This record gives sequence, C-alpha cells and structure tokens, in this order.
Amino acid sequence: MIISILSMAWRITSYINVNMFNRQIGAFETKTRFSQIIKKVGHCANFIVTKRGKPVAKIISFKQEPEMTFEKAVAKLQEIRKF
Repeated sequence: MIISILSMAWRITSYINVNMFNRQIGAFETKTRFSQIIKKVGHCANFIVTKRGKPVAKIISFKQEPEMTFEKAVAKLQEIRKF
C-alpha cells in the first residue's frame, strides 16, 4: 500500500513540476488536477494541454500590467506611427 502511494505521488509530481519550461499534460489529467496546476502556474510554470498527444491549449501565468497613463499612451501611439 505504501509503495502504491509513493508511486502515485511520483507520477503526480512528474506531471506537475515547477520550472520555467512548458510541461505537457493530458486533458484528463488537467481536469483532475486543475487546482494543483493553477498553483504551479502562479509560480511561473507553463503547461501545454494535449488531447490524444496533440497540443490544444496553453496555461500560462497572468501578469498584471501597470496602468498606462494618458501621456504614456500618446507616446506609444506616436512611436508606432514612426514605423
């Protein structure tokens, strides 16, 4: 029983590993472990969700952009117009 629990824990950690690279995870496993994946994504991990081995989605961390002031927006638009 202990061996099967350790084996299962190893499988889970191999699927959900925190690093800066994209990790592939199956759609069923994503559904099953969604809350764990969201926690890992919050720590800068990215996941590619696959269905039958083909990539179908990417889960990435959301980074809040600082609010842009009117002056910064005008400056960006002027910069874009130069091209």
